[in-house]
Amino acid sequence: MQGVLSATGSMLDLNGYVTDRIAREAGTRDVKITVTVKDSRNKVLYKLNVNKNQLSAGNELYVYAYEPETKHYAMVNSSRYAVSDAQSIAVRVPDKGNYILLDKAEMNRVSREILKTVKLAKTSQTAAPGKKVKISLDKGADTQSIAKITYTSSNKKVASVSKNGTVKAKSKGTARIKAAVTMKNGKTKTLSMKIKVR
Repeated sequence: MQGVLSATGSMLDLNGYVTDRIAREAGTRDVKITVTVKDSRNKVLYKLNVNKNQLSAGNELYVYAYEPETKHYAMVNSSRYAVSDAQSIAVRVPDKGNYILLDKAEMNRVSREILKTVKLAKTSQTAAPGKKVKISLDKGADTQSIAKITYTSSNKKVASVSKNGTVKAKSKGTARIKAAVTMKNGKTKTLSMKIKVR
């Protein structure tokens, strides 16, 4: 196995010959392989986990951050990595942390679970003209998996919204503030808050 460190993370090559030998020693292809990368002082930089069954030629895998103790997944990026004909794969992971390679079906399952957590703290608010309120995510939202949020107002004469989600009540009426959430894997979810100005 080879690795290259860079400012944007590490590129790691999982060699099919080496992973085949691990599977032969284990007596099964259904074996979890953990690659631990350490610095020159023997300090762990990161760990990458993969099941040998996933390393089939043509399979596409996705990198997710993973905490084994809490079983918490977090999106890292939108990249997909293809397994070569030699059952090798080169992946880029951010430095520091625990990571896991997921196949498409598992990635979609995990993504749906993460997206379920992305909700607004409040879906309606009332404010007087001139007042400001902040649109915010629920405390249980997996913000680590969010790449960006874009806010828009359905009626800027009633209420405007800044890039950071601060809503300014302007004149009496009702407006909908939409928060278009883009996740790190490219999936999107639109949230909406009704604001009454009176």
